Amino acid sequence: MALCCAVTVLAENNWHMKKLKLIYLNTTFYLLFFLASALIIPTLSVILVTARIFISERLFYRYFRRAIRFYGQVVVRLPYPLVKVRYEDMSNVDKSVPHIYVCNHNSMSDPFLMSVFPYEMVQVVNVWPFSIPIIGYYARLGKYLDVNNMPFEKFLADAKTLLDEGVSIAFFPEGTRIDGAEMGSFHSGAFRLFLETKAPIVPVCIYGNKKIPPKGSMWLHPGTIIVRSLPPVTWEEYQDSTAYVVKSNVRKRIGEEIATMSEGQ
Repeated sequence: MALCCAVTVLAENNWHMKKLKLIYLNTTFYLLFFLASALIIPTLSVILVTARIFISERLFYRYFRRAIRFYGQVVVRLPYPLVKVRYEDMSNVDKSVPHIYVCNHNSMSDPFLMSVFPYEMVQVVNVWPFSIPIIGYYARLGKYLDVNNMPFEKFLADAKTLLDEGVSIAFFPEGTRIDGAEMGSFHSGAFRLFLETKAPIVPVCIYGNKKIPPKGSMWLHPGTIIVRSLPPVTWEEYQDSTAYVVKSNVRKRIGEEIATMSEGQ
């Protein structure tokens, strides 16, 4: 009886500790997030607007996207040490050419995780990120691509222009976060672009952030997020294939790697 009571008390204490940890994590993160945003966004805006007078348009966009990346890096570090982000680069990519990054989609934190890549990059996003105050405006200004609100021909032309300028493009081809363990089906846009431009695809596996935050919530949970980039898929491998074949093989590669990552935890 005494042992049973002790176990019950211990379980209750453990539950209270977890609750306090969640409250601490979310209170500190969102406080720091708003403070950092209030400081970084106006400061970088003034610097970039001033610099635009003296530099070319192409150089301006390069610095602008670098500023977005810096902001993303700050955001993903704010919940440390309760939330850790680890980048594992297995891609060995040629840094002199742009790539198409194809990522699975777990959480609303996924777009911020793209800041781990040290390249000039834009993202192909769904409608909702553009509706976020300030952040959505800067995404549009950075020429992020809204695949849902533009004809595919226009999307393809804009994406080709970005790749020609040396800008990599990140896709979340599931289009939306999936609650279950399995990935959702992939849309074909990234793979049609790959076949038309010959830009290599880098499969990216994101693991550990399904609850950072969970779908339908803003409540962060402690954990370790792993972003692992895999060896690139080249046009020469698939020059005689269809977008469907490329899509299926890339999705399978990401799924198998995520399963391996899961087994290692």
